[in-house]
Amino acid sequence: MTTYSQTIQQHSPNRPHFTVRWVVIALVAVTVLGTGAWMLWNTPDLSSVPTVNVPADAVTLNADTADAQVPGSRPASAQADTATLAAAEEPVTAADEVIATESEAVSESSQASLHIMAIAGTYGTVVWPTADGQLPQTVPVGEQLTATARSADSLWLYVQTDTTAGWAEAAQVYAFGLDSLPVLETAPSVDATVNSAPETAVSSAESALAVDESAETIAVEGGLATDETAVSAVVTLDSSRLNVRSGPSTDSVIIAKAYPNEEFTAIGRDGSGEWLQLALPNVEGGFGWVSATYMALSESIDSLPVSTEVSSAPAFVSAPVAADGSGSADPGVASVLMSTDAASASVSGLSGTLAFQSSHGMIYAYDLETGTEWPLTTGFDPAISPDGTTVAFTRDGGENGIYLIGIDGSNERLIFSGREQLSSPKWNADGSEILFTYRTESQELVQVGRGDSAETKLVTDYGYHLAVVDSDGNNFFEVPALESARAADWIDAGIVYQSSDGIQIIDDVEDAESRVVAYNNLNPFDYDPDWQSTVDSNGGQIAYMKQGASHWEIYVVNPDGSGMTALTQPVTTLVDELPSNVAPAYSPDGQYIAYLSNLGADNSADAWQIWVMEADGSNARPLSIDVEIEYTFGDEQAVSWGI
Repeated sequence: MTTYSQTIQQHSPNRPHFTVRWVVIALVAVTVLGTGAWMLWNTPDLSSVPTVNVPADAVTLNADTADAQVPGSRPASAQADTATLAAAEEPVTAADEVIATESEAVSESSQASLHIMAIAGTYGTVVWPTADGQLPQTVPVGEQLTATARSADSLWLYVQTDTTAGWAEAAQVYAFGLDSLPVLETAPSVDATVNSAPETAVSSAESALAVDESAETIAVEGGLATDETAVSAVVTLDSSRLNVRSGPSTDSVIIAKAYPNEEFTAIGRDGSGEWLQLALPNVEGGFGWVSATYMALSESIDSLPVSTEVSSAPAFVSAPVAADGSGSADPGVASVLMSTDAASASVSGLSGTLAFQSSHGMIYAYDLETGTEWPLTTGFDPAISPDGTTVAFTRDGGENGIYLIGIDGSNERLIFSGREQLSSPKWNADGSEILFTYRTESQELVQVGRGDSAETKLVTDYGYHLAVVDSDGNNFFEVPALESARAADWIDAGIVYQSSDGIQIIDDVEDAESRVVAYNNLNPFDYDPDWQSTVDSNGGQIAYMKQGASHWEIYVVNPDGSGMTALTQPVTTLVDELPSNVAPAYSPDGQYIAYLSNLGADNSADAWQIWVMEADGSNARPLSIDVEIEYTFGDEQAVSWGI
């Protein structure tokens, strides 16, 4: 056998947990590359982009993907299908007519810039028209749009199709060179780095169920809903819960949660048609408000009376799921599980801030003492600095690299790039340096067989390496770890990382050698280690996730390999799907572990939540975080705990 090797550095695909999405992107890319260049110069001249006059509060999105409002437009899913308008609604004006309503023009420098052909994303692209009285439209996946301008933060694009023009989220389209588009000073004022889940912005006609014949007669301000006229409202979300608020505004208190596909009776709407008033028999006052974007109605929203009522129900707080799995909500009604006082008692003693990634490529921060959460930016693998002021993270969209951002969402900057598939940043103890993983790719020509049957095959091999840079991105230094090193953690006692040879430890010096902590060649799936900090700086136990037959659990082990113990385990195996516990992260004082779990109320796998337990595995409970979380087992370090 003869071989010829050549190392090739090239752009890597998105991270492993986005395999499905990138299959779609690859297919779309063929279309873009095949037709984009020709269409770019044969598209009608759109260089004179109108100024879009959108109110300052044009778009807000609740972190649970449950509230979304665009003043002047009714939510798409107030109808049975966002792609098909109800007969009672006016048709969407053609793009030329929409543009004609705009009176101002962008600056001369903007007029000279390119317009870019884009493709609607995996779940379609929602376009929010800027003209009053028009409904948002969903452009189906794969269809073409023309992007002519962008918002200052590049999160929103002004796009045009044959039938509409308006603002669409950049995260919902595939396109190249968006940075070359002009910036509209009057672009919508968007909550920093908000990206909605496109799949939850599309309602389903099939989920508009018939009116329940047993619907009771319910009085509302300005009208009366009877059993003959009651309007059925079905939650169109597939996985996350829908916020139910006291009034028709994202500023109103969350008083309950509605589950995917739950059916309610709609008894009213606000004047704009952006909010629905639902009958909630088990909630104080008997009603609550939800964003109409995420409801499918059996009748036109215009058939509902306008209401201005505000509920006096207390704020909702998620209840912990007990070890026996109790605490499940009754189906068919919004969930009111426990009082605020009880929830506070369940997380008493916790302090500091969590940074975590959501299901939509967003990074959020959460204050454990106040329960406040806020979006930071788009990216993955957040890591809070030792002083709690800065978050390091990586980003796949745009330029892959190591980024920093203030814990308040300010001063985002790229500090290092130039290597492939950068991931998993971690700070050293004094915050002066950052450790991370990068990937190399080599291709080897291998001759297989002899004589006439011999053939040459090209084999691709990937290597993963640990490296360190200063907190300003300078002084690159490669750690001599194994060439399968990933998902590392760094404390004074050293660096711990996962590899194809199990959990390993290495000192952060030039000639250091790795030493194994935990490895089983019959089950070599020990991932995402996190090292417990101690007062003496010698390091305590190492928490990591281990794969079982069909699920994952969190284990701890001493640095010398002794004392391996499971901290989590299934409540019962008599379920359709066993839940998993993953992504452990110690608190700064080493007394607690935050982690992700999809343990549901029935002890089966359900939606992902952030949980906290004592360092010995006791007193496990979920946190009341209203953000949809997804974990895809792609080596993501999903949670970080800072002071």
